[in-house]
Amino acid sequence: MNPYNSMYPGTTWQDREQAMEAQIIRLTTEHDTIKSAFELLANTMQLPLSDPLQFNPAAIQQLPTPHSIHPTPESHPLIHFWTQKDWNKWLMSPEAQMSTCRRYGFLEDEKGELLSDSILKEICKIACGGWAELMSHNLALKSWGKIGTTGQQVFHNIMEISFPLFKFAVNG
Repeated sequence: MNPYNSMYPGTTWQDREQAMEAQIIRLTTEHDTIKSAFELLANTMQLPLSDPLQFNPAAIQQLPTPHSIHPTPESHPLIHFWTQKDWNKWLMSPEAQMSTCRRYGFLEDEKGELLSDSILKEICKIACGGWAELMSHNLALKSWGKIGTTGQQVFHNIMEISFPLFKFAVNG
């Protein structure tokens, strides 16, 4: 009596082998996809990494941080909203009442101009990817308010490296 057949009744070695080959192909495809996504993210963040298994979140904190080269209101006078207080004050102004500015109006390029829809979509895509990266390394919690310092730093670095306009804010 074949012990394999007693564990998996109704299957043959050939059936099991074909199922395992299909699983190997699926896992190889998933691995290649994840590796490509990781390499893209590492390249975007300018990390000297090629293997996701060697990822060390602490390495991101050793990079030259975008916070160390933040612009200021004096260096970029065309930027209107450096703090949430600036944005809230503007929202109460007559100018804001007449504006067609959407809910992302506080995001400005270095000339103080609104962002295009395509840039806003790219920001959303990178933000989702950044959050997924935090989740994959157990750095993300269920809400932003509960995330740890390392997770915040990683996410801020991802966003500021990908979109330097996020440097146009007091204290990130």
